[in-house]
Amino acid sequence: MSHRLRGAIWSLVATLGVLLCATAAAPVLAGGTFVVTSDQPAFAQAAQAAANALPGAKVLRADESARVAIASADLVVVVGPLAERVVGPAMPANAWAVAVLTPRLSTLPATRSLSVPVTASAAEVLGLVRMVVPSTRRVAVFPASGSDASAIAEAVRAAGLEPLLPKQGEPFATAVERLVQGADLVWIEETSSVPGGGGALVVKAAADAGKHVVGPNRATVLQGALFAVVPDPTAHGRVAGELGVRLLAGDRPTNVTPPEGRVVLNAARARALGVKLPQAVAARAEAVE
Repeated sequence: MSHRLRGAIWSLVATLGVLLCATAAAPVLAGGTFVVTSDQPAFAQAAQAAANALPGAKVLRADESARVAIASADLVVVVGPLAERVVGPAMPANAWAVAVLTPRLSTLPATRSLSVPVTASAAEVLGLVRMVVPSTRRVAVFPASGSDASAIAEAVRAAGLEPLLPKQGEPFATAVERLVQGADLVWIEETSSVPGGGGALVVKAAADAGKHVVGPNRATVLQGALFAVVPDPTAHGRVAGELGVRLLAGDRPTNVTPPEGRVVLNAARARALGVKLPQAVAARAEAVE
C-alpha cells in the first residue's frame, strides 16, 4: 500500500471520527413540553404547579405566539378556557393535551387529550357533609346536566345517607319544594344542575326551611349556601403535570380522579346554625361572610 493511499485512508477515518463525535454530542431534538395559561392568578398558579411537575416544561402566555411555539410540541398542558380556545386549533396531530381548570371542549383532540375534573368527586363532597353536618341523614341532590343520576344516588348510599333526586319531567320549582322539605341537606352538584338563577332559589328555600345547602361554587356560598368545594389551583396544576409525565412515558391513563379541592365556608351561616368545622376541614377551608 502506497504512503499516499495509506494517508488518504487515515484522513477518511479521522473525518468519520469527527463526524461521529459531533453526532454523539449533538442534542436530540424533541418537540418539547409546554404549559399555556392566561395571567389570571388562579390559572397562573395552576400553570406553575404543572410546570414544577413537568421537567423542562416552558410556560407560555395564552396568545398568538403560543400557537407558533407549540407547532411541534409533544405535550401541552392547557390551563383555563382562554388557553384552550387559543391553542386548541393549533395542537399538533401527534401531541398530547392535558386540560386543567377548564372543561375539555371540541378544540382539543378527543383521542389525545385528558382533562383534570373541575368538579369535586361525590365521595369528597359527601365525606365533608358527614364531617361538617353529622346530623344529616337525607341528602337531596340536583345532579349535573348529563350526569348519571343512579350513580349519584349510589354514591350517596355509599356514604351512609339516603338520596332524594328530582323526578324526570318534574318542574324545577316543584322539585325544589319537594326536595327541600324532604331532605336534611341539599347538594347542587354543578352550576349546570339548576337553571339560571336556580341556585339562589334553592338557597332561599332551604334557608326558609332551616336546611343546609352545599353549593357548586363560591357564588352560591355568598348567596347563603353553607359550603362549596372548589378547585385548588395548585393541586389541579400538579395533577395535570403528573398526567403529562405519565403520557410522555407511554402510560395512557383512562380515568382521572378529581384532586382534593378547597372548602369555601359561609362563616355567618355556620355561626348562626352552630356549625363547627373539624380541624381536618378547617385546615383547608376559606371562610367568607
